[in-house]
Amino acid sequence: NQKIYVWGFDNKQGHQAWSANWKGIVKLNSFVKHQKIDYVVIDSAKSVSSRAGWDYIDNQLVRDFIQYLRNNVALPNDAHIEILSHDGTARGAHAGAKSWAEEPSMVICLTPNIDEDTKKQNGVTAEFKKDRAANIDPRRRVTYKLEECEMVLEDDKEIVGSCNELILKILSDFYQQGHKEVRRADIVTTSFNIASAARQTVDNTLGNMVNNKQIRRTKKGVYALNPKDIQRLI
Repeated sequence: NQKIYVWGFDNKQGHQAWSANWKGIVKLNSFVKHQKIDYVVIDSAKSVSSRAGWDYIDNQLVRDFIQYLRNNVALPNDAHIEILSHDGTARGAHAGAKSWAEEPSMVICLTPNIDEDTKKQNGVTAEFKKDRAANIDPRRRVTYKLEECEMVLEDDKEIVGSCNELILKILSDFYQQGHKEVRRADIVTTSFNIASAARQTVDNTLGNMVNNKQIRRTKKGVYALNPKDIQRLI
């Protein structure tokens, strides 16, 4: 029933560290497929590329490596692959080739969250630099901490004036992302994520806004902005 496997150098066990060469990728693909692994973490970008004998500051090599992992390991096995890369010398910049930040589907920067009063770390802030799968706000930011081995989000949700304003904001954000119509489920989930709004409150507000012609119900469970609100976004 083993769920977690660690590939790291251990001389006593005769275990070699993984390297990002063809042999290593083929071995990883076989292991992921056989063990039905759905989450792979590679630590770090620099160490696995250096061990394989190629330069992690080479854009073309990095691009080829990530594309091969995605197309030949992640997608066929329905697995998520995460690559850790340390910060560069410039503030807010990553180390290595630009392709480490340009090629992945999602890029997240993790920084310590420091309490202003105690000056001690009270969590971690995850800033999404890019998220190709996001329906809304691909550059969002969340802060979390661990409590008794469980991840807990900090209460730093965005504050809005009312649920009406919240729903209009969500529909506007979806529209700017290319979604002219939004399902009720997506509105409910997003309302909770950015403002902790209760499901029943959102449902009641959606009904009232449709009755007051503040938004449109295009079909059952699907909502859209009025033309006048769309014009403000153009």
